[in-house]
Amino acid sequence: MEKYQKISSESARIKKIFGVLPAENCTELKNTCVAFLEHVDVEFNKANHQSEEVAFFVYKVRNQLIHNFRRTGTGSSQLKQIISELEELVPRLIYEFGFSRQIPVVAA
Repeated sequence: MEKYQKISSESARIKKIFGVLPAENCTELKNTCVAFLEHVDVEFNKANHQSEEVAFFVYKVRNQLIHNFRRTGTGSSQLKQIISELEELVPRLIYEFGFSRQIPVVAA
């Protein structure tokens, strides 16, 4: 049961999805997430933020939006930038994640 809870956790799924891209492809998204989190005063270990993966920060932003949306009003410019970065990365994430899982393409 514990094994399935770990696999099905949202943070684990986000980490798995972003794990298909090289870290350098996500640098802008990571930096924008850090700026947003700092702006809305979300606590995280700022000394180690360079060693954390982008998935960690995406999950932190997700939590901020879901659980503390009222506090995000002043971080709207960073949030717009996060959305812009995700718009750029999502097609590649879909392609790379599907490719890494060997999902067959069905002809129409």
